[in-house]
Amino acid sequence: MARKIISQVPITTAEAKELIEKLDEKLKADSKIQTLIQTLTLITKLPIDKAIELKKALVSEGIPERTATQLVDLLPASDTEFIAIAGSDPTLLTKKEKIMELIRKYKL
Repeated sequence: MARKIISQVPITTAEAKELIEKLDEKLKADSKIQTLIQTLTLITKLPIDKAIELKKALVSEGIPERTATQLVDLLPASDTEFIAIAGSDPTLLTKKEKIMELIRKYKL
């Protein structure tokens, strides 16, 4: 029987890592799950509490949740990296300084 997707919510790599780590030990023993955990450990840049806090701060600044999630996961360090994520969205480009300030605050 096919599964029906009820909703989709963008989550950060830190949130994904926490969800995977909560799996039953038998499931975590699978080599694919082990590889996933190792990969998430390597690419996750912030602990879960800081990732969630930064995402909420970005969303409260009017950043769409999907874009906020990308910003939290990638933590752009330069204007070029920020523009690569923001694209040509004029609303994000006008808030660039505030967004970069928030990111720098949580990176420390």
